[in-house]
This record gives sequence, structure tokens and C-alpha cells, in this order.
Amino acid sequence: MMAGTGLGYIESSRLARRVEVLDQTLRFLQFVRTGVRYSARPVEELLTQSAAQFPALPQLARCGVLLRRGIPFREAWKKSLEEMKKQSRMEAVYFQTSEEFGHDFGVTDAEGQLAHFDLYRLRYEEQLAEAREQYKRKGRLYILLGGLSGLAAALLFI
Repeated sequence: MMAGTGLGYIESSRLARRVEVLDQTLRFLQFVRTGVRYSARPVEELLTQSAAQFPALPQLARCGVLLRRGIPFREAWKKSLEEMKKQSRMEAVYFQTSEEFGHDFGVTDAEGQLAHFDLYRLRYEEQLAEAREQYKRKGRLYILLGGLSGLAAALLFI
């Protein structure tokens, strides 16, 4: 790989990763919504089951671990998101939305939770649409620019 192509590929991969995380977040919301609506399973059980299904969301597994240690859900959710922030280059709005989601998750009755999921589904859908648009617009551009800079570097060495 030429030197210049690496940075373009990394930036393009970051945009693709953002789309993947948001897509899995929406699928997670649907999974949990279905669990609340039809089986009224506890939050801990839903998180444990969903962690394996949504590998792009490491905060789910981490939150489950913290819950099993006896840490209250809100605190466990917040800590798991803070750890993901350190490892991820997701936009701040994703973490803000996720933290707000966790703050009220499991607090109301089933009908209130369904409305809660619907609200956050809309918020994440907006972020996903924006992420897809950025990837479409900039993803190929980053790779092209990386390739061109690598070509330019190669020409300088000739």
C-alpha cells in the first residue's frame, strides 16, 4: 500500500464504521422494543441477549457486565458509553443521544417505553441518514485523495 492511500482508507473506513454502528443501534432498539412489548423481559436480560447480536455496539456487553456486578442501570449505561467514547471515533451527538436514551430506559411502564423507543428510533434514523450521505459523498473522495497523494509521493521519488 502506498503511503498516501492509508489515510484516505482510514477516513473512509471511519465513515463506514459510523454507518454500521448507527444501523446496529437501530436494530438494537427494535430488538429491545420487541422484547419490552411482547415479553416484558428485564433490561439486564435484554442487554445480555443483544450484546452478542450487535458486535458493533461494545457498550451493550460492557453494560451487561456492570449490571451483573450490581451497578444500577443508569450508571452502568453511562460508564459503558464513556468507555466506548475512548475507543471510538463516533460523533459526539451519537453519545449524547445514547446517554439520553439510557437515562430513561426502563423507567416507565411498557407503553411509555414503546414511545421512548420510537422517539429514539427517529433520532438515530436522522443520524444514520446523515452518516450514509457523508459516506456516499466523502468516502470515495477520501480513498481517491489518498491514492492521489500516494501517487504524488511515488512520483517525487522517481
